[in-house]
Amino acid sequence: VSLVIACDVHPLNNLVVQQYLERELGVDEAGRTQWMHHWITRGLSAVESLLTQNIAIGRFAGGERPGMAECFIVPQLYNARRFHLPLDDFPRLREIDAACAGLPEFEAAHPDNQSDKPADA
Repeated sequence: VSLVIACDVHPLNNLVVQQYLERELGVDEAGRTQWMHHWITRGLSAVESLLTQNIAIGRFAGGERPGMAECFIVPQLYNARRFHLPLDDFPRLREIDAACAGLPEFEAAHPDNQSDKPADA
């Protein structure tokens, strides 16, 4: 799960790729959004399939405790929402995301809770 997101989904929708599409290829905002939707949907579909075929059923990807997979799933769903990608086809991913949202560690790491102040300030 982690590798699918880290190696197949994220590299195709990071800021550097978006800037290249815009600046070098002249892709307009609608085209970039279409690009993002296509690659995020493909990746999340693969992850959803992996998770629904996994016999380890629990609140999280690997059972009853969050692990590395959640550290990739949560930010990728955040990114999907930034681009207004419907997540209806990914119920298992949404369940995992919701379970993580209730944990203080994930809440603290959420982008909306970040500031530009140093951690020791």
